[in-house]
Amino acid sequence: MNIRDIARLAGVTHTTVSRVLNNKGYISEETKRKVLRVIKANDFYPSEAARRISLGMGEEIAFISTKYASQFISRVIEGAEDKSYGMGKYENKLTLYSTRGTQDLKKEILMRILHGKLADAVIMLFVEPDRATVLAYKKAGIPIILLEGKMKGVHSVTVDNISGAYEATSFLTGKGLKKIGLIRGETGVEEVGPTPMDREKGYKKALLEAGIAFDRNLVEEVKSYSFEEGKLAFGKLLSRDKALDAVFCAAGDICAMGVIEQARELKIKVPGEISVIGFDNIIMSSQVKPALTTVRQPVYEMGGRAFEMAVDAAEGRLGNVVNLLVKPQLIVRESVK
Repeated sequence: MNIRDIARLAGVTHTTVSRVLNNKGYISEETKRKVLRVIKANDFYPSEAARRISLGMGEEIAFISTKYASQFISRVIEGAEDKSYGMGKYENKLTLYSTRGTQDLKKEILMRILHGKLADAVIMLFVEPDRATVLAYKKAGIPIILLEGKMKGVHSVTVDNISGAYEATSFLTGKGLKKIGLIRGETGVEEVGPTPMDREKGYKKALLEAGIAFDRNLVEEVKSYSFEEGKLAFGKLLSRDKALDAVFCAAGDICAMGVIEQARELKIKVPGEISVIGFDNIIMSSQVKPALTTVRQPVYEMGGRAFEMAVDAAEGRLGNVVNLLVKPQLIVRESVK
């Protein structure tokens, strides 16, 4: 649909619709509401390409995530932003969008970018488009790059989470530890993707190879990956098994630091009585006491690589679908005895 179609359905002129869209000029509240109802009913998103060019704004790469305020996401964005410098017409052309983890806002953002022609390529972190959206973007010639997600026919950059969790858990079993708790992200949530279960798969594989039976009571889910959730999750694991001798916090370093703090409050020595491993290798992980053993995923580099792929795809240099799998690395510090 175009602006004249909306005008016809609303029974007004296309100039009136334009004024409503741009919030300029006098329009009665009744007319404005009528036009907006028609716009909403028809999922109309006006193209902003011409206006952007007239303002000298040019091409953009869109970056969509569930939120900005996490160390992991901020570091990914930093990597993408830094990579943008020296990228020709896309230098410093990264536009950020947050879905806040809601389906309605995700749909609104994706449709606005698509129909408004707001970007030449889109990077999505922890955001999974449906197949109809993927096909619509492909038809419009707007490539999608998934970060920490995979779909058939879509470019992606993902961490080998199974391998990372396997290496961490194997390190603990190699130390003779047998009661190993797992704290991971919640599952069954679209915006989280396969990461939590992939890390559980790696954990289970290492236990199996060490001859240790998997115990569902030693698995705890968290939602926000926060410090406080780490404290609570550790308390719940202990309440179910007092013989716990290690925790692999696959939900990230901040959560693992919560585990260490709760152990301190309970007068449980780390690593003397319980060993702890995190996931991410954020800057703080080397600064806490004891320094946190963790799985390093090259977050900054992933952001940069995703931006580079987005530009290559937008300019037609990626002939086939590219699925880049990044290997994580265990960083051994003081939190494992």
